[in-house]
Amino acid sequence: MNTFLSGPPIAAELEERVVFSGPAVGQFYIFDFLKRRADVSEEGFFAALDREAAHLAELKPFRNVVCKLIHNRVSKNDAVYAGSGGTGASTGRDFDAVVETVLGVSSLEEIGRFYPAMRDRQSRFVAPAGSFSFIATRHVLIAESASG
Repeated sequence: MNTFLSGPPIAAELEERVVFSGPAVGQFYIFDFLKRRADVSEEGFFAALDREAAHLAELKPFRNVVCKLIHNRVSKNDAVYAGSGGTGASTGRDFDAVVETVLGVSSLEEIGRFYPAMRDRQSRFVAPAGSFSFIATRHVLIAESASG
């Protein structure tokens, strides 16, 4: 995480696909930044990622823990964040997809049991050395009142 936060800002255009969604009640968000293996084509990578999404969407114990799963395809359009824009940001070419998992439970313990099998399935198309994950928490500082 320190390496990620200490690096240059990343500007990436994402093509979002909501795999499934319910009411977000948990405070934990997991972001998996996935890089495809060099021996896997881009089409093969996204086809395998789609198969993984379908598998997880049908897995009832997973759905009992996760209230939202989103797959984001990283755009390779350099023109969107051209150097002349002055942002100093890279185009995010270090990863190919970002998987956002929103937990519907108040503990990370329950999601942990799914990750070993997920990582094993992903090893067929994801480069582990170029991929990373981090967990964010959501904190509501001011709740919206019923009166507006």
